[in-house]
Amino acid sequence: MSAVAGTAVGQAQTSAQQLSQPLVGSASDALTNISNTVSNQQNLITSFDPLMKKIGELVKVGDEGAKVCSLVSSPLSHVLN
Repeated sequence: MSAVAGTAVGQAQTSAQQLSQPLVGSASDALTNISNTVSNQQNLITSFDPLMKKIGELVKVGDEGAKVCSLVSSPLSHVLN
């Protein structure tokens, strides 16, 4: 076997070993990343919950204000027309 062929075979064997080993590590890392992502999303949802409640209260106040404005502007528009 020539030196070039020997080197190519050695590189092919090394590459095959490297490709077969990281799959298990990569799958484990992927599961860890998924777990961390889900945990981060739970933390994000938990932190936005009070904000969303306050926004809901502001929307209710805005809705009530719109009702009052429509009641006030309705008689005025009738008089102006």
